[in-house]
Amino acid sequence: MEDLGSGFTVTTDIPGENTETTGAIGLVKDFRTGGDLFGNLISLRDNLLANEKEAIVERDIPALRKDAEHLIQHIGEVSANQMMLDTAQAQAADIEGEDGKSMSTVDKLGNIQYALHRALVDNRNFIQQDSFKAVD
Repeated sequence: MEDLGSGFTVTTDIPGENTETTGAIGLVKDFRTGGDLFGNLISLRDNLLANEKEAIVERDIPALRKDAEHLIQHIGEVSANQMMLDTAQAQAADIEGEDGKSMSTVDKLGNIQYALHRALVDNRNFIQQDSFKAVD
């Protein structure tokens, strides 16, 4: 896990399951949040077959929303990591400032930090969107 300052962290460690009380959120199962993608899909299937409408509305749909949030979070983190790598690669090149002179290392690092911050903010905003919102 990398600390980028101002409360921003990024990790490339994505466990499939996390049954502990700490660490990264599990991709398909997480003990802390109740996420269990395959278990929740099986529950939905069983409740659909049994015509258990109340269970579907009260348990399955909210549980699958959490599972979707986990997946979207991980997709956002992978996208943020890729954007950071692309940004770092571009910034590592010898960039010229407005005066035509090469930028100092401090200026380059400042640009990289800003670009990383923007990538994380953009991905956080995307992750916070409701993927189950009704489409008109």
